[in-house]
Amino acid sequence: MSAIVLLVVGLSAFLTGYHVYSRYIARRIYQLDPDFVTPSRQFEDGVDFVPTNKHVLFGHHFTSVAGAAPIVGPAIAVIWGWLPAFLWVVLGTVFAGAVHDFGTLWISTRHKGNSIGTLTQSIIGDRARVLFLLLIFFLLLMVNAVFAVIIANLFMSNPGAVLPVWGSLVVALVVGLLIYRTGAGILLPSIAALLILYTLIWFGQYVPFELPDLIDLQPTAGQLTAAGGDSAAAAEAAAADGRRVGWIVILFVYTFFASVLPVWLLLQPRDYVNGHQLFVALGIIGAGVLITNPQVVAPAVNTNLPADAPNWFPLLFITIACGAISGFHGLVGSGTSSKQLSKETDARYIGYGGALGEGTLALTSILATTAGFALFVGIDGWHAHYGTWASASAGATTAFVNGRDQLCRHHAGHEHTAPALHHRRARSGVRGPAGSEPVDRHDDRRGELLDSRARSGPRSGWHASVAAVRNDEPATGRSQLAHPHALPVPTQAHDLGDRGADELPALHDHLRDGPQPAALPHGERDAIARGRRGDLRARAVAHLRSGRRRATGARDASRGHACQT
Repeated sequence: MSAIVLLVVGLSAFLTGYHVYSRYIARRIYQLDPDFVTPSRQFEDGVDFVPTNKHVLFGHHFTSVAGAAPIVGPAIAVIWGWLPAFLWVVLGTVFAGAVHDFGTLWISTRHKGNSIGTLTQSIIGDRARVLFLLLIFFLLLMVNAVFAVIIANLFMSNPGAVLPVWGSLVVALVVGLLIYRTGAGILLPSIAALLILYTLIWFGQYVPFELPDLIDLQPTAGQLTAAGGDSAAAAEAAAADGRRVGWIVILFVYTFFASVLPVWLLLQPRDYVNGHQLFVALGIIGAGVLITNPQVVAPAVNTNLPADAPNWFPLLFITIACGAISGFHGLVGSGTSSKQLSKETDARYIGYGGALGEGTLALTSILATTAGFALFVGIDGWHAHYGTWASASAGATTAFVNGRDQLCRHHAGHEHTAPALHHRRARSGVRGPAGSEPVDRHDDRRGELLDSRARSGPRSGWHASVAAVRNDEPATGRSQLAHPHALPVPTQAHDLGDRGADELPALHDHLRDGPQPAALPHGERDAIARGRRGDLRARAVAHLRSGRRRATGARDASRGHACQT
């Protein structure tokens, strides 16, 4: 099935739900009143109760509820098939999650901005209030602890993310001051903030920051045992723990100040400007699906589940909570958003619309993992990844990120048709053998993947051969590659330049139908074969165009056939 079908059906359902169902609820059930005095105006204090532009508040609310959960949950749940995950995300969002978020925002607004925990007292009773507040307290405690560890690990594994993350806080402070103190409006600050954020992401890779071990932890007995008695390795593990604890302390200090500063100064503009990045990412992924038209390789309903996979009921509805319906959103709607709602009628746009935005994020996760990820690892690789529950769970983020990247790369034009191939070569400046035209580095998606592996790993076997060809080194002895899965090919790749154009289809058939290696994990076999074909194709076409033979209509047709295949 085409991923475009799922995208169009899902977005159409969301739009219909917003314009039809949410309007019915707003008029007939909640009966929103444009003249109702909201808590933000009744108790305006410039700290927590701040009347806010509905678009700014939408960005704050949407970013607060749309975290990692609507990405990871669907990326795991597609192991049961794309149909259950798709139906639950779409129908659950339209008829349950969005109604819940809309309702908690509205009921808190009608009760002076009180949180759901406090409202429990008047609705149920004192004992229920105590139990509910205890539940909320421990829930938030665990969420803060988990996210602190996750972000600390992120900073340690990717020091280039430190500058853009902390730099975004400075950008948020400036945007808050511009909007609320200078009356600059929201359009120009929003555009400038988005450009600065992307610049910081690019610049951060060149200015990585690694936090030193300020705590000086000593190795534990467990670390010494895990290191096999190697004191140096155990000391490094202890130092890593010290750096992690240091980041966690810094994050909690930031959390304290973020909670006491006026909401318009940091929290609100921070979420608002970060929401722009979410919107851009969703737009790019959607455009990538429309342009690439990838096929969904996951089964509609997986009737051959791995032995370690649980039954879809009730685990589907637990695995996909955010992205369909999540009670945690009630804490956001009643905790902060209701205190910033300028008009009660804005509750439909912010509450129901914000949940639809999160549902859209979950929908793109389904598309990225069932269609985009298959472009990266191949069909066999996709089934290998989802061959066990442990693999699907542990690699959910990886599947989404790689699938998203493939859709974005397609959208950016990294896949080219034969007519565009020569133009790309002319601009690349990468030369083939002497006297030939430039060879396109992006001639083949799989070849580029192996090229990156060759640069980062040992220069031996297949990886070394790819690196040699890409750097225009002599491509000799390629039939004796050290890689155990190497395919038999001509010893001299540039000998293709002396062959007639009519031999290229036969060469293609040999590479397509020739001996194949044993099955490899994660589609490596497909990557090796495609990488080699892309490499030989690029050199063959470059030599044919070098003037050794005059092109004829028949040869042009053959060359076009080789390029396209």
